[in-house]
Amino acid sequence: MAWKMSQTLMSSAIMLMMLGFVSCSPDAQQSSGTPTLYFSKPTVETWLATHPSTLVAFLTSNDTAEFRVYAEAATTLSKSVSVGYVLEEALLPPCASGGATAARKPCTVILQRHGMPVTPTLERMPSSPKELVAWAMEKLNPPVIPFTREFMKEFQVAWNTIADKILIMLPGDDEKWWEAAVAAAHAFPKLKFVMGLPGPDGEQLLDMVGVKAEELPALMAIEHWSQAKYLERKADVQEMQPFIKRYQADLIPRHIKSEPEPAADDGPIQVWVGTTIVDTVLSPNTSAFLFIHAKFCQHSKAVSPAFEEAAQALKDLPNLVIGRFDGTANELPSALIEYKGFPTIYYVSRSNLVSQLTGERTAHAMVGFVHRLYQSEGGTIPGRHDEL
Repeated sequence: MAWKMSQTLMSSAIMLMMLGFVSCSPDAQQSSGTPTLYFSKPTVETWLATHPSTLVAFLTSNDTAEFRVYAEAATTLSKSVSVGYVLEEALLPPCASGGATAARKPCTVILQRHGMPVTPTLERMPSSPKELVAWAMEKLNPPVIPFTREFMKEFQVAWNTIADKILIMLPGDDEKWWEAAVAAAHAFPKLKFVMGLPGPDGEQLLDMVGVKAEELPALMAIEHWSQAKYLERKADVQEMQPFIKRYQADLIPRHIKSEPEPAADDGPIQVWVGTTIVDTVLSPNTSAFLFIHAKFCQHSKAVSPAFEEAAQALKDLPNLVIGRFDGTANELPSALIEYKGFPTIYYVSRSNLVSQLTGERTAHAMVGFVHRLYQSEGGTIPGRHDEL
């Protein structure tokens, strides 16, 4: 089955005209022996408001082979979606190819999820209930999740699932990539697959994982527990499953989201990026005073002058390095140092003991914080004779 996502979904207005039923309508009639509901009068607003996931069949009679297929499939599908059907000819949907003025077809099946129609619709009833169930469940639980606003709930669930992720990032929508991704998802069922496409949503995904547009198409594996990333740039569609096998065999180097490494600076504050911070901050030869910030964060901007003042007061301490790190433009590839907000201020000892500054974030508080920890690991502060 091709999994190319349509770039233009049917508008809500068209969907309102097409869905002519609701389960809570007084005109609803339970069809004998099935969980499928037949509706003769439309109260669409209530239906859409109360049933975000629905399966609808437009039929000519409830005494046909198509109806029996649908009714049997509904026994299984009604556990996941609200299921109904309509018989009125006026409510039959237009042909997908001919538009609203074309002849209308019976036996069309429409699936709606989260209030939006899933495309493409089925223009012909499958020959067996099993086939209809398989089609609907794959649409409801796609093996490859598009990184779009419409599928954000599914993405969040997949992202939080205890499983490694495979990201497929494309410069354009391509049916061959969708087919390869679905095949890989079936071949590696323990992984979660996400597809990034052009547009604002796709750009957000690229920024999140540190991939440039000129590197597309790209494949990325993300290890769940460490969030370590493994990237293949300018990937070929035929290389998807071999890439996954190389990742699982630890044959792909780790990718670190990072700004370009800055030129050396003689000032007291260094600028650390994703590719330099671990070697510097976790060095056994130095302690580190670390300011993790975000350029857009007003709190970071407010605290930055105090950090700069503290850095001036601390710059002469032997074997102490001082630096700032943009936590949004760079990835910090170490589980020893974590941050959930900005700014976050750490002291990292030579033995890699990480301590966070809490409370006041004045220059005086920062200097006292560093002095105390610096002395606790045997450091001597010039001009002071405190006994440890």
